Amino acid sequence: MTATTIAAGAGKEARRTAFILAASQAIIGSAAPIAISLGALAGHHLLDADKSLATAPVTGFNVGVALGSLPAAAIIRWLGQRNGFMSGTIVTALGGLIATLALFNPSFWLFAFGLLVIGVGGAFVQQFRFAAADNAPPEFKARAISFVLAGGIVTAILGPQIVIFTRESFAPVMFAGSFASILVLAAVGAVILSFLRIPARAVGKVEIADGDARPLAEIVTRPRFVAALFCAVGSYALMSFVMTG
Repeated sequence: MTATTIAAGAGKEARRTAFILAASQAIIGSAAPIAISLGALAGHHLLDADKSLATAPVTGFNVGVALGSLPAAAIIRWLGQRNGFMSGTIVTALGGLIATLALFNPSFWLFAFGLLVIGVGGAFVQQFRFAAADNAPPEFKARAISFVLAGGIVTAILGPQIVIFTRESFAPVMFAGSFASILVLAAVGAVILSFLRIPARAVGKVEIADGDARPLAEIVTRPRFVAALFCAVGSYALMSFVMTG
């Protein structure tokens, strides 16, 4: 088998992986716009006279994404990308179930906790783009990331449409249908992810291209990291404001 044949096979497999992750991003990622767009409305609905904490569930979702980032990365590293991502769909489904139950048995703080759990599940989705790049040859890495991010465009359309068609599904319990649909999204996403053929890596093995890994403290103090951090915080806050304002 020639080097050209091997390279062609690797490129084909990388495209397959990128498309599967993009489809998973489109489906499972739709839980985020559902949570963000309905979190404050449902919170307002669950509260009594004082509505000042109505947006707390949306905050819970964002906090969940932040808190789940490192544990999600650790689980994916331990179980492998395929099994790790599929475990993330379980977390997302659990969050959707908790939020749905909180609407049927009105409990504001249980609902906020449900959105926090959905956010933790969303932390696994954030890893899809990196998996696409990790499993692509150098010349295809940028396109692999682009494919997965393009799945977010579908998410931006699919999520709000699900809200429109399901928010009154369990009337008079408003919004329960939309959060129950997250269980379906998670199940469909798990099926799609099951088709991944990412080779397992040895537990604890870290591949470094050039030299030793830099300490985390060195990374977070670099100007590029700080700039990227503030851009991410600002853009995510703006998105949440636009979707809940």
